[in-house]
Amino acid sequence: MYRLFLLLATAATLTAHEYWIDASGSLQRGHLGADASEHMHKDEAVKQYPSERYCRQSGAVDEVKGVFGVSERVGTACDTMMVILHLGDYAKTPYGIVAASEANPAMVLKSWESIESVKRLNQLSDFAPLGKGFELSFSRDPSGLEAGDKMRLLATYDGAPKAGAVVAYEGRVVGTTDDAGRINVRIRHAGLQLVRATLRQPLTNAPVAERLYNATLNLEVK
Repeated sequence: MYRLFLLLATAATLTAHEYWIDASGSLQRGHLGADASEHMHKDEAVKQYPSERYCRQSGAVDEVKGVFGVSERVGTACDTMMVILHLGDYAKTPYGIVAASEANPAMVLKSWESIESVKRLNQLSDFAPLGKGFELSFSRDPSGLEAGDKMRLLATYDGAPKAGAVVAYEGRVVGTTDDAGRINVRIRHAGLQLVRATLRQPLTNAPVAERLYNATLNLEVK
């Protein structure tokens, strides 16, 4: 029953605007398959957030810290690239979602810190976790995957498997990770794939009630 509640509570988050890294290595936000700029909030193009960016090539990982935003390039010539955005604290009130600092405490229904990570595999053989924050990876080499095959995915935090993460494929919730952090997802089409996982961490003695991690995995399938 708790897992059902968790799936329903997370569904709204997973159907919101999506992040992905395109073939040029640039971060995009919108609805995949549509013109990202068409769906982008007016102020999204100029927003920048504290971030960490990672580029792994031939096993070596480069890390860059600093502010970063949509349409900027995460990396170039990387086997695997990932960006982590610290989007800030938010609160849900009867009148909508606002920055936590702007909410009337008496009107707050829920509050959270939002952290978004987006990873793209350019070389499918480079499938192991980067070991940086919450991320989606593969538990076995995905090279050769085609439409109709099953992806064997792995959710981790700092490289350790995470059970109970809610996973969505192409915007639709498909289940939660098992005790080993794994889940199978069937590939529905060729081209760019978008898989997203959400993990909630309750907080105590903090300005907000929980930390909300979203992790997106992108890869190209023939």
